[in-house]
Amino acid sequence: MWIYTKQLEYPVNITNPDPRMAKLLMALYGGPDSELASGLRYLTQRFTMPDDRCRATLNDIGTEELAHWEMLGTMIYQCMRGASYAQIDEAGMAGYYTMHSRGVFPADPNGVPFTTAYIACTGDPVADLHEDLASEQKARATYEHLMTLTDDKSILDPLNFLREREIVHYQRFGECLEIVQGIQSGSKRRVFSASMRLVASVRLMGSDILPEASSTITTSRGMGSAWVVEDVEDMADRATRKSDPALFSIDWSFSGPVVN
Repeated sequence: MWIYTKQLEYPVNITNPDPRMAKLLMALYGGPDSELASGLRYLTQRFTMPDDRCRATLNDIGTEELAHWEMLGTMIYQCMRGASYAQIDEAGMAGYYTMHSRGVFPADPNGVPFTTAYIACTGDPVADLHEDLASEQKARATYEHLMTLTDDKSILDPLNFLREREIVHYQRFGECLEIVQGIQSGSKRRVFSASMRLVASVRLMGSDILPEASSTITTSRGMGSAWVVEDVEDMADRATRKSDPALFSIDWSFSGPVVN
């Protein structure tokens, strides 16, 4: 069940009518990369996630996307509120106004109504999470495009907030992908949270791989903010095939936080 809090996740207070921006904001209200599409996508995909942490992540982010959809609806309404008929016509919103007046209908800026054809639920967690990662990046890019099209601070501030949340969501989905891939491969990979950075130093002493007699290779790999041990261990295995294993060692060290 959901508990609704009667306030926006981030304040929206647009006082100047701007039907042009109302039309553009509809890209993220009813378009293929909209918050509505994201919310429905995650809330349907969550059921087939093989790990409780991933199910909870999709549930939480899907719920938050609906809160973002509410914010965008509020922004569109406030941009239309008080706009003259001449302003509406000049902004190319006359057709929309004819059908919906100042109501907030889920469609894209070209007037194409929202459709669930925008979302996918394959039942394959890896495929679904890759779509989710792409979805967050496309939404982030769209927010950035919108921010270049206005200098109204009352519009820019909530847009920037929403953009930053897309980045966080991308990081969380990256962690989920690493968890799911670890489960599917049967490995006991250790996945570290966003507050920790994993650094592995691979020392090849006297190896013919590197020109130096004693060298250090440092790697830190991950999707989003999830850092995976096996990446470095695989590299170590490849290295020992070309050198004496007795001259090989791995040192683990941790530092953080690196992201919020």
